[in-house]
Amino acid sequence: MENKAVVTFNNLFEHVTSESAEYCQTTCFVKLIPPQNHPVCVQIITYSIGKDEGKMVSYANDWLYLINRYYPHCFSEFYQNMADEYNTLHQFVHKEDDDKSIHCIESPCIFMTPTFAYGTVHGFTAIYALLKLYLCYFEELKHRCILMYTNALPAINELFLTAIHNIFRSQNMETPQIIHLQNNNVYKMNDIVFLRNHHHIFDVTQKRPTWLLDILSRYIKPDLPNLSRDEIQGAKRVCMMKTSNSQNITNAGMFSSDVIERLCRQYNYQFIEPHRLPTEKHLISIFQQAEECILSAGSCFLKNIFYLNENRIKMVHCIVPPDFHKQFQRFQDKVLCLGNDVKIRFYFVPNHTDDAIDFIFRQPL
Repeated sequence: MENKAVVTFNNLFEHVTSESAEYCQTTCFVKLIPPQNHPVCVQIITYSIGKDEGKMVSYANDWLYLINRYYPHCFSEFYQNMADEYNTLHQFVHKEDDDKSIHCIESPCIFMTPTFAYGTVHGFTAIYALLKLYLCYFEELKHRCILMYTNALPAINELFLTAIHNIFRSQNMETPQIIHLQNNNVYKMNDIVFLRNHHHIFDVTQKRPTWLLDILSRYIKPDLPNLSRDEIQGAKRVCMMKTSNSQNITNAGMFSSDVIERLCRQYNYQFIEPHRLPTEKHLISIFQQAEECILSAGSCFLKNIFYLNENRIKMVHCIVPPDFHKQFQRFQDKVLCLGNDVKIRFYFVPNHTDDAIDFIFRQPL
């Protein structure tokens, strides 16, 4: 095979494997590239040298099979970059294994890095979905070393490692070797498994899936910390919103921190800022004890609503700024993920000012 470019924007999907099983096993080159055209995605480029030689492994990258309906009308630069990087990776096919530019992983391994590794609800959804399949095929996969992405959002890696360690502890087994993949390195995997991520996002209009509750209950909650900060311990009314002080990937749906802090003090809500908490597990502990909470639309609502304890929570207020009006209109009166006894109210505010959201904090339980 000649070392020349073979993939373009227009023929990209002709060079992608067609999978139907829950996971695929192959031999391939892998390269992880930090965000360029999309701020929350790591570009996961693969080049198969096993079955389907010369093709990209679809299950390695959500954009190749899970959300490729956007192609080519949106994210054209993202797909063009994917084609260019594939052609670059192609140049390594004929190099020897001892070439210092190639990192060879001889042991059988499993790839456990979500495409949306840098955050948003999609990254967290994918981690739980990958854990679900890992548990389903545990006997077949348990002896494989685990590949993780070093630069993923720390909260995502933290939850995954917590679950993995507890899964093996429950089986009285040692956790297999965990290999952390670095940006821009070229890896050759002699025997690698890619799991199929079924979920770009959890459906809040359906009851919480029992498998998700099982993962949280059995493999995450045993390691939840005891809250020691007096102002958080025992807080029944909590508020978490995307604010100007948050560590945000985008500015969409962002409120002023000063406004939210003032309203929380005035109406006796505990204002939660995740970047000030030690771990994601602290955040889960806080939501587990809440009876009433205020969340802003976006990942703040779509992710954290699944951390609420449906046996304790009574009311959820969701503030929807203009950036999310269209997306969240379809959720009105249809959110069932906390059961029928929990009241969930949506407030479609016209802007991000304190006048637009002040009345929400004054709502009775």
